[in-house]
Amino acid sequence: MPAKPTRYSFFLQASLGVRDALYLPFFERKHFVSNENPSITKNNFVSKLISSFLLGFIFLFSIQTNAQSPIIQNTRSYIDGTERSSHTISLPTGIQAGDLILVSFRIRSGRAVSSFTSGWTELLNADNNGRTYVYYRTAQSSSESFIISLSGGSSRIAAVSYRISNWNSGDTPQVAVTADGEDPPSLNPGWGAFPSLYLAGLSFRESGNEITGIPSDFTDLVIAQNTPGSSNLDRFFVVGLVQKFSSAASEDPSTFSTGGADPTSFTIAIRGPVNTVSGRVTGSISSGVSVRAIDSANGNELATTTTNGSGDYTLTVPSGASFRVEPSVFGHSFDPVSRTFSSISTNQTGQNFTSTALTLVTQTITDTGSGSFTVPTGVTSLRVEAWGGGGRGSTRSSNGVGGGGGGGAYSASVLSVTSGSISYSVGAGSTTTSAGGDTWFDDTNTLLAKGGNSVADNTTNGVTGGQSSQGRGQVLFSGGTGANGASSRGGGG
Repeated sequence: MPAKPTRYSFFLQASLGVRDALYLPFFERKHFVSNENPSITKNNFVSKLISSFLLGFIFLFSIQTNAQSPIIQNTRSYIDGTERSSHTISLPTGIQAGDLILVSFRIRSGRAVSSFTSGWTELLNADNNGRTYVYYRTAQSSSESFIISLSGGSSRIAAVSYRISNWNSGDTPQVAVTADGEDPPSLNPGWGAFPSLYLAGLSFRESGNEITGIPSDFTDLVIAQNTPGSSNLDRFFVVGLVQKFSSAASEDPSTFSTGGADPTSFTIAIRGPVNTVSGRVTGSISSGVSVRAIDSANGNELATTTTNGSGDYTLTVPSGASFRVEPSVFGHSFDPVSRTFSSISTNQTGQNFTSTALTLVTQTITDTGSGSFTVPTGVTSLRVEAWGGGGRGSTRSSNGVGGGGGGGAYSASVLSVTSGSISYSVGAGSTTTSAGGDTWFDDTNTLLAKGGNSVADNTTNGVTGGQSSQGRGQVLFSGGTGANGASSRGGGG
């Protein structure tokens, strides 16, 4: 049997800032020492007391695509220059059951759709001296129709329709609208980085003008445009849409260009087909386990979730993707380590994992300053927690009280490592008016916790701790602020 994997814990200690309490009967010191930021208080210290506290690191080591987009099958433009109270909008040819049929159109100001063919859903309704609509339907057969009736009077119409296959019929297409403008808004459909079709659309009245520019990176303008005479231009319309296939989690199209009046622009997102991978984690831990799908080609994260109270998980991934599923939680290993899938085309159930608790080994280093840590054999990742050195409290040259120094900041990360040595530095608590020393691991860009500020001599007010905004790490907290001196004692740090 293979050796039982090991969790490794490693401590380094550093001192807090000096608190020179001349002429003071006692003082109070506080310092934040964990990511929950509990404060620890020491009272009733005598004059010239120098306190020390655990700051530094805690290391924990654990041994441990071809996705499909929607397909635009064909499109159709429809115009009717006759004022009517109802319109039968021509749809694309070749419709098949399961296709997504999407229709965008514009009618006159003061008119509205009062009824429409059963089975269709209104996605967009925007009024800007002329009303723009988008409707959609999942085709039930090859014989589909779309008829609208109007209230408020008759209207001409301009419409563009799409027939789209290979889409996720379990989704609702997502939309965002700029009711008065040519710049389609940014849209985050909420399903993450999945292969998707984005449509950017524009409608306006007075079709003596045309669309002269489209959003960059979008292509294939499909347009429906009435051809008016010299009068009643406000009763004629232009509707145009362009397309982009993208796996980005959101898209922000640039603007259309046109001289048309009262434009309305919009962005629509339609996701490609998806499959699910589901299973259960049992063993030493089941709930709260992170489970990720990692793209086999580039290592990017396709999906992530966390097991529920029973250890169950479900991941949603793009159909056709190749990836591996990996559970992870600190302090536990999993059998198997991962499960691999190639060009997935069906839902995968029963993809289970068994967890095993790792053995904890602890090493403590109390010296401040620089050093190097040798990665133990077999360790591939480590959890590093760092605290900056504390700031010094105020020193008095006469009777009085002084403010407390700021606590060191806290930073933590889980890092991938290989065999060899890694440099570190543990910040010392300050004994001057300079800030406490910074604590870092590997380098100051990998993991960094800033030292707390120190108080100037003969100063009553406390100062801020090390700032999380200046640190580096996956979890960041600022150090505590030193308390102001009171009438009978100095401020805590």
